[in-house]
Amino acid sequence: MKRFVFILYIIMCILPFFAKAEVITGTVVEQSGEPIPYASVFQKSSPIQGVSTDINGHFSINLNRSFDDVLIISFISYKTIEYPISKISDGANLKITLQEQPIMLDEAVVKVKLSRRQARQVKENVLEQFRKRLIQDFPKQNNNFNIVSSYSGYQNGRKLMQHEVVGIMHEYPVKHSEFSDSIRLEVQDIRKFYTDEVKKGFVLLDSMAAERADTKKAKRRGAHYHSTTLDHRAESMHRFLWGGQSCFIVDRADFDKTSNWQYTELGGKTVLVYKRSWNVLVAKAKLKIYFYVDPSTFALLKITQCVDFEAHIPFGYKLDNDELLLLNTLQLPDETMKKLRIRHLYGNIKRNVIFSPADTPQRAVKEKNLDVDVRVVGSKNETFNYKAQAKAVVTL
Repeated sequence: MKRFVFILYIIMCILPFFAKAEVITGTVVEQSGEPIPYASVFQKSSPIQGVSTDINGHFSINLNRSFDDVLIISFISYKTIEYPISKISDGANLKITLQEQPIMLDEAVVKVKLSRRQARQVKENVLEQFRKRLIQDFPKQNNNFNIVSSYSGYQNGRKLMQHEVVGIMHEYPVKHSEFSDSIRLEVQDIRKFYTDEVKKGFVLLDSMAAERADTKKAKRRGAHYHSTTLDHRAESMHRFLWGGQSCFIVDRADFDKTSNWQYTELGGKTVLVYKRSWNVLVAKAKLKIYFYVDPSTFALLKITQCVDFEAHIPFGYKLDNDELLLLNTLQLPDETMKKLRIRHLYGNIKRNVIFSPADTPQRAVKEKNLDVDVRVVGSKNETFNYKAQAKAVVTL
């Protein structure tokens, strides 16, 4: 009997090494049938071996059937699909349809009519219960997340770049300043696409920064600059998308100042809305954070952050020669470049953070996504639109 158990143990140990790997092909499309290029396709157990769809939405991936695994199909602004590998037949040619998932702020509506005093008491009680649950679910500790993170940049509707990393996001609960913590991205694999304009613009930006740091005025301020690579710059966007640790939510949102909060209900969920605004000289910004909370347990389900900012320069900002050259990498007409003065700047940033279900033993992040829109307006109403989108999926 012992010999039989030993032989069975050996077979179970070596079986995965003889597992059959096969090539699966497919196409990723949106609901209208249009192909989705650069979508991510990977096995949950081995994201580093994933692939991206081509310009026609086609992909080909080596599939390992030795694991009770899922095939993940993900793209920015679309819902992530987890396709069970057990349902994929040999030699299948899959057609995957992704549904749009824009980052939206739902307008929360108060369902119960309360007096002002009752409303304040209810709000204070809910905030206190929510704060306690946050401390319980997100203790200040080191965390590691295996992620697949994608970032895309656009100018006037034209795609300029896409950068995707497979790696590990390390979180350390060490605060370096009032509202920051330490995160580090360990990159294991990179898939990327840059237009020539982006490559030229980066070289120019790098040289401009180095020259300005070398001036006497900059040296007196102690400024210094270390040249970097385009991939390293792109990686900073993935860290910006991640934002920081959930354990510092309590610090970022001022629970004591209840006037900044609204308590509402929406779709069977409690919604806590935190608002702040800033005005500095010619610029102003508004922040809204929507906390979607389980009404029975006060567990955090999702966060949606929104920042609107704008700046108005009375006489316009005249760009110097280097800045004109940098904008010219986007192929603007020479005559427009010489006369351009920036008068107005408008921007909107939205970020979603989606968490594991409230009944899971250890709460953790499942997905983060980001949407950035910037509009620059010149003194003669010249308009330039810039857009960036990003999405990080936690694989394990």
